[in-house]
Amino acid sequence: MKTSITLLVLTLSFFTSFSLAQREVYKREKPDPVNEADMLAVLIKEGEIALSNEVLFKYDSTDFAEESAENQLEIVAIVMNHPKLEEDYFLIEGHTCDLGTDSYNDALSKGRAERVRKYLIEQGVTEGRLSSIGYGESRPLAESKIEDKDDPETKEKKRQTNRRVIIRKLKK
Repeated sequence: MKTSITLLVLTLSFFTSFSLAQREVYKREKPDPVNEADMLAVLIKEGEIALSNEVLFKYDSTDFAEESAENQLEIVAIVMNHPKLEEDYFLIEGHTCDLGTDSYNDALSKGRAERVRKYLIEQGVTEGRLSSIGYGESRPLAESKIEDKDDPETKEKKRQTNRRVIIRKLKK
């Protein structure tokens, strides 16, 4: 709960305090595995929240992994309904790793993004403020592109990084 409140405060200040001139990339420290679910939402850069598919969803599914995933999305909904953000629009992007066919990964990423969108609507975020899209494996994070020379452990770490949902605040 303490981590959730800290996350809420950080997210609120993140969305409300940063100017366009402050376009720095923010990274979290590697969390204690026990607290991974509590540290689900990660502020990456201005206007984005990244959510790990490893914690959000069951493997190879659009079903939420556990109650903690819903708890984290409830915090995101509270932030989205903050008075300073109530007129903003958000794009929910689903991303997968390179395992599976392109068409399967596209469908899985779209399904996961849409599942997050529907849950946020259930939590009181106005439907017209949210849209979702799935990119499959087409947009890996630059530092996480799989290389032939990578050992199996490195490949899996990179795949985990690429399995994500991003909630992006759209410019007005």
